[in-house]
Amino acid sequence: MEELWKIEFTDDLLTGINEVDDAHRQLAQSANDLYEMCINIDTKKNDLLDYMEKVQDVLCAHFDKEIALFESYNLDDCQAHKQIHEKFKESVLNLVTKPSPVLVKGMMLNQLINHYLKDHFLKEDKECIIKIRKINSDRLKDNLN
Repeated sequence: MEELWKIEFTDDLLTGINEVDDAHRQLAQSANDLYEMCINIDTKKNDLLDYMEKVQDVLCAHFDKEIALFESYNLDDCQAHKQIHEKFKESVLNLVTKPSPVLVKGMMLNQLINHYLKDHFLKEDKECIIKIRKINSDRLKDNLN
């Protein structure tokens, strides 16, 4: 059952771009920490809220950096992709104001991160990373010629 809530950071989540890989590792660990905090009966409500706020900030900053990366390579589908990231950010930020118990919010944030890494990243972001690698490879070839 834990596999529904925890993220194992595997090689398929690697991009070869250190900043992105480090952020994804941090997000996976944050999702796992959220899960552990939510199932631990000794977790204090304020500790969970503080941690969720920190994770929300990290997640939203990561979305912004990733979009800036994609834009810097003038990827064709960047605007559509930016909209998807904006919706993710909106979902994350709406958790703060949602009238739900803190534990529910914590698990919802865990699931948003899970969805981002396991679904969105592996399908959509990974395509952009492949395009960036090709652009970099082409640039390197041009420089060698």
